[in-house]
Amino acid sequence: MFVHSKDGSQFLGFRKSPLGRFQMVYDWDSLKREVYDVETPNVSKIVLEKAMKNAIDARHVMPALIDSLTAQNIVLRQKY
Repeated sequence: MFVHSKDGSQFLGFRKSPLGRFQMVYDWDSLKREVYDVETPNVSKIVLEKAMKNAIDARHVMPALIDSLTAQNIVLRQKY
């Protein structure tokens, strides 16, 4: 699952890692890519999708995403 901002400059998505855990991917204008591991086990795709859709058009996308997930006790750890 992935979403783009209205102007197309920002991308949020999630994927499964080779270890079978979710990862969140953020890309801004193809200049900055960040990958985050979802540390909290058994998070549903629906929860991640909803958080991404709410965050993608925020002024500060990643802080909005992190705030949304933190409010649900979901922990992200930046991978690289």
